[in-house]
Amino acid sequence: MLVSYDYLFGKNDGKIVNDEEFIEPEDIQVQLNKKPQLAALFSAHYKVRIDHLAEVIGFHQIVLKECKSWLGGLPSGNLQTIYCGFGDKDKEINKNVLRYKAQKNAQEYYIQNYTPTGELRDPVIALHTYYDEILPVFNYEYYEQITEIKHTSHNYIQQYVMKEGHCEFSIEDVEKSFNDLLIWIKEGKRPQSTYQ
Repeated sequence: MLVSYDYLFGKNDGKIVNDEEFIEPEDIQVQLNKKPQLAALFSAHYKVRIDHLAEVIGFHQIVLKECKSWLGGLPSGNLQTIYCGFGDKDKEINKNVLRYKAQKNAQEYYIQNYTPTGELRDPVIALHTYYDEILPVFNYEYYEQITEIKHTSHNYIQQYVMKEGHCEFSIEDVEKSFNDLLIWIKEGKRPQSTYQ
């Protein structure tokens, strides 16, 4: 997201990735406003509402720069990334976007400590809002696919709450899913994916 933003709306100079200083969401919004049609494509591509886009780009920038400072380098790169979904800019972006190589020690840390395995030995219910600007639902779709590859999908259920925002669950929402999990563990009754 940061690299494609830098190319499509910034100067393609790498500051959003490499500089220690943060580009403020207000400044990001100014750049998005200059190209409203492209911003709409960008928004749709990343499944983030356009009114949340500047804030989310700012958040991703904070996460990346903090990770770099903790780990001493980039934990991931885009050398093999093919960018698409930006209309007639797809060829151009892939030809001209700045490419970054992951730093081995930072990458290894993520591989050892963060990479989801999908290897579930016990029942898991993942609860998610239908729209989360920070963690879009495709993250959970991806995890479900991993459990299928690892043949552990019988231990995984995704449930949704029809609310917007990051972890905007009520106590009742959490209680219902937790009760479903207890019944699954105690009685073996696997719950359904729900859309509450």
